[in-house]
Amino acid sequence: MRRLQWKQGLVFRQIDLQTGQATATKRPVGGGVEAGVTPRQTLKVIGFQKKPPKNREFDMGATRGFVEGRVRITFKRSRKGTFT
Repeated sequence: MRRLQWKQGLVFRQIDLQTGQATATKRPVGGGVEAGVTPRQTLKVIGFQKKPPKNREFDMGATRGFVEGRVRITFKRSRKGTFT
């Protein structure tokens, strides 16, 4: 796993798990995204590499994503923009 892509509002966001570089485009890159409404539902792996990715945390708007090697991708609700 090297690159992830998801739909966030009107744009498609991509992140490179090796470098941490994030980009946004108006059209999907590669194979598009999974069907769904939320960024979490539309997340799709669009690039692979033999070398396992670094453990990485990335912003998906109201959700934070965590990649733990090749084993799993987990999600946690972000506290930004909330009144607590």
